[in-house]
Formats: sequence, structure tokens, C-alpha cells
Amino acid sequence: MNWNELWQRSASLFVVVDERGSLKDWDEKGSHRLGRFSRGSHFVKEALRRIKVSRSETVLDVGSGPGTLAVPLAKISKSVTALDMSEEMLSRAREYAREEKVDNIAFFKGKWQDVIVGKDISIHDVVLVSRSLEMISAVECEDQGKKRLKWDLKGTLIKLNEAAKKRVYIICSIFGNQPYEEKLYKIFGGEYDSKPNYIYVYNTLYDLGIYANVEIVDSGMGRRYGSFEDALGDWIWRLNLNSEDEIRRLRYYLLKFLTERNGFLTWRVGSNIRWAFIWWERK
Repeated sequence: MNWNELWQRSASLFVVVDERGSLKDWDEKGSHRLGRFSRGSHFVKEALRRIKVSRSETVLDVGSGPGTLAVPLAKISKSVTALDMSEEMLSRAREYAREEKVDNIAFFKGKWQDVIVGKDISIHDVVLVSRSLEMISAVECEDQGKKRLKWDLKGTLIKLNEAAKKRVYIICSIFGNQPYEEKLYKIFGGEYDSKPNYIYVYNTLYDLGIYANVEIVDSGMGRRYGSFEDALGDWIWRLNLNSEDEIRRLRYYLLKFLTERNGFLTWRVGSNIRWAFIWWERK
């Protein structure tokens, strides 16, 4: 079975590509991708329960985003390196660290595929990839003079393993049955795949001789947004919409599909998001 090929198809549906065939700049995403409500959330609490780190250990957070895990991990470790391709996300992470009076985080802007471990960044005790494996495993390449993306899951996992002295943690989201999300992709001409892709990660690790642990955790909630504008911005970005007519139609459908629960907007119908926690000890 070609797990990398299956990962490529799955990951390509969750990564937005710009008109040049490159990874779309997350600086455009701003607050729509990960808002302040992620801080101290159920996800953060569940992740910190499972990520084993001591005061004497260093952590590398690859695809760290706005510091959702990097900042709380810095409070219980020797130091954290937060690596992300987006300056906007790193700016939010720096702001979060200042608010929490955390000063043992180093911020590094770059794409994981371009980073040279041991030169650009040092080997860390613990390496973490949280809900960003689709992004960091994407490789930009040339094909007949045009840029395109391919996904190198195997090479990415090897590199993550080599960057760690002790442990590696990967967290993948499992969205399950999301009928409204599927409808939006169909309405605007996109593809949707709800199959959990964490199994491709686990099987690739097995093929590499790495016998990882896996735990599935129910989030107890679906996708949620702090405001309607957050939801609108998120789906404009996900669907790569540009015209005023497309955005007007999207606004109409979101008003139909979203409802308020516990102070957040979420889908009227849909499965809870679950997380696959995958981890292993370096040998």
C-alpha cells in the first residue's frame, strides 16, 4: 500500500494553494484560522495531559501557529522553539508569550521542508507537530515550468524523528461526518474527504520501523468560531474565493448552516471533532 500517495490526496484537500501553485500565505488568514478562544481550551488541556516534558527538556513546536501549545509548554519546560512559515502567526505567538510573561521561547520563521536540522535549528529533546502535518509535509516543486505541490509524508516523519533526542508527538484532527462542510465544497467546486488520515501517518511510521502509540480523544464539540466574520473569513480562505458574488453566496449559506452554542458559532449538524495523538520514544 502506498501510504504517501493516500496522504497526498487527503492532505491536498486541506491545504489552500494560491494562483502560483504555492502554499497560500497564512498571513492572509489572520485571526480567522486560530482565534484567542483556543487558549486554555479543552484541546490544550488534553494535549498537555499527554505531552510529557520536564523542566530540563527543550521542545521544538513545528507549525506552531499563534503559540496555542508553545506558550503553555514553555511554562513547564527548559525552552521552546516555535517554528512557523507565517509571520502573522509568529507575531500572535509573541503577543501571547508577552501576555503570559513567558520569555523562554525562540521564534523561527521558515518552512519545515527548508529547515536544516543541526544548522538552522538544533536538535531538541521533544518535537511536536500539532494539527499542521498537512502543511509542513507539503513540498513546492517545478513541473514543466509551473510550480506545484507534492507531499512527502515519509521524508517529513524521518526528519521529525531526527530532530528529536527523546520523543516525538503528532496530533491530527479527525473531522468525521460534516455535512455542511461537504455541501460548501460541492457548492463552490471543491473536493471534500472526511476519511481520517492519521492512519496513513501510523502505517508510514510502522514501515519505517517506528512503533508509535495512538490515542483517539473526542473533543466534545464541532468546529467553532468566535464570530460570524471569523467564520466568513475562514471559509473565504479555505475555498479560495475571490469574487464578490462568491462571497455573497458564501455569506448566505453560512447564515443558514451556522448556529450559536455556548457563546460560539458552530454547524447546526455534524460530528464532534476528534484528535489522534500519535507519539513515540526515540531509540
